[in-house]
Amino acid sequence: MTFTHTALATAVVLVHCTSAAWAPVPWMVWTVDAFDYPIAAAPDATDPNNFYVTEKGTGNHQITKMTIDGATSAFVGAGIEGYADGLGASASLAKPHGAVTAPDGTLYFADRDNDAVRTAN
Repeated sequence: MTFTHTALATAVVLVHCTSAAWAPVPWMVWTVDAFDYPIAAAPDATDPNNFYVTEKGTGNHQITKMTIDGATSAFVGAGIEGYADGLGASASLAKPHGAVTAPDGTLYFADRDNDAVRTAN
């Protein structure tokens, strides 16, 4: 699978994926008002219909899970800057940046302001 993304604006994400699940429409553009400076995206290694978007904006500090049809849900973090492990609202981040998924589905991401590489799955 080849997966690339471009954050065109604070609320727009453009994604290209060559996975068979995306074959009918390999380029997708979403306009999502909930995003606060999307900076990186990574595919979900266990489900080709999902991907993760890191948001470094001052209002979110989270990683959002997004489906191919545009539905979003908080995956890691609840928008509060800090450092706490966990999934969903129990975790806190500080300006997450790059993200990559391992074949086992583990998401690795850079938690920039905490000077840490962290994982979630």
